[in-house]
Amino acid sequence: MNIRAMAAQIGICVDVLRFYKLRSVGTPEAVREMKRIVRREISIRKELLACVKKNPGLGFQSEACAFKYDSASIRRAVTSLERLLTEVFPELEKHPEKIRIPLPEYDCAAGKWEKSATFRWCMLKEKNGFRFRLENLRPSPNPSFSIAFVDRMLIRSVKFTRVDRDGIFTDRLGVREFAFDGQGGFSLLIPPDAAGLFPGDEPAFSVFRVENAIEDDQPCESSPRQLHPDYVPRLRLHLGYFNPGALFLLKNS
Repeated sequence: MNIRAMAAQIGICVDVLRFYKLRSVGTPEAVREMKRIVRREISIRKELLACVKKNPGLGFQSEACAFKYDSASIRRAVTSLERLLTEVFPELEKHPEKIRIPLPEYDCAAGKWEKSATFRWCMLKEKNGFRFRLENLRPSPNPSFSIAFVDRMLIRSVKFTRVDRDGIFTDRLGVREFAFDGQGGFSLLIPPDAAGLFPGDEPAFSVFRVENAIEDDQPCESSPRQLHPDYVPRLRLHLGYFNPGALFLLKNS
């Protein structure tokens, strides 16, 4: 049973990488292959669901002391994939160019403030990198803020820096010149090549706030606002609460 579950997980990983690569192509042929992958993913997840029914301990991650998947989450994934087949792919097959969902743009040459519900931030392109500032508009006992960079098509590895009340908690951007502002906010300098993108990649960027960020199922506020309001961000290893459905296209970078 464990071997069957492992095979299912490996198959899912392969399909995810293949799906994203095809999505970046955006041709009619790519859309057809993506549809085949979604159908295969439904089958794989049903196989994984059968494994979990026989061994409920599958999906438990001992380090996090939590289940990374269980019967309920697998069923939700199947429902989401089936919705893709019925609601999304009919339109994509007619208009494959729509695969590139429009993203809001942030002009880092202007560096204007972007306001969210409980915080606001700005980022200005400078000679030595990106000058990022954040103001916390609603203090709380244990907030954390993350700044995430990734390519628009989500093929490259996500790189982010997370700041909590004690300072920089995780840094994969090589942050310089970090300072608190004394009011629950902070400023920092991000090196110009921190995102680690490839030539031709379109840079994307987001900021998000999480309360008690080391625990699962915590409130998460994204800037920009996420594309799908019913999406519930979850804690993921190496990604934290990063939400691929909440990104700015970074202009003049």
